[in-house]
Amino acid sequence: MGNVKTGFRQLIGVAVVGTLALSSCGIPAPGETVPHDSEAGKTLAEAREALEAVPGITVTDWSGGDKPNVKSNTGYAVEFEIDPGYSVQRGDLLIDYVVRLIWSIGEGYMPTEELRLVVTTAEWEPFFDLAAATEAAHLTAKATQIGDRSAVVIPVDTDDPDGERNLSRIATNGRWPIDVPAALPPDITVKRG
Repeated sequence: MGNVKTGFRQLIGVAVVGTLALSSCGIPAPGETVPHDSEAGKTLAEAREALEAVPGITVTDWSGGDKPNVKSNTGYAVEFEIDPGYSVQRGDLLIDYVVRLIWSIGEGYMPTEELRLVVTTAEWEPFFDLAAATEAAHLTAKATQIGDRSAVVIPVDTDDPDGERNLSRIATNGRWPIDVPAALPPDITVKRG
């Protein structure tokens, strides 16, 4: 029995020494290689305000920039509503703008996994097809729709071919943060009647 305990203690000792050796060899912990807290770009609050400045758009949630998980994955989620009486005339420009606003945020961590957009269209208003708008903006995404809500997940993972394609559309050479996008033209949304 003594030999079993001694062997177990030696095994634990080897594991601890191995772990310490790896951590002292300069192997970065998960998330340490992900760019974060740039002096350039917008804050999360500034990006949210820029989207809320678009007539007929109400932002209901904007989150992201969190520390990456153990796989170094992190992303953003933006939810907004199309207000009653408004319709979106150029969905491709609106979605391109939202994605570029996200990528212009220098506060927190750069997204490495996905950008999730959720849009709700007001009752009795023309449905805003987020999937079609995302495709028209030349971004690849997975889409879902439930009632008056539609959602897309836009990959930005460099190990995913769709993510690579999206990043080439969003930023030159994967640069982060990008320059703050110019304000949208006033006719992106239209108030009826």
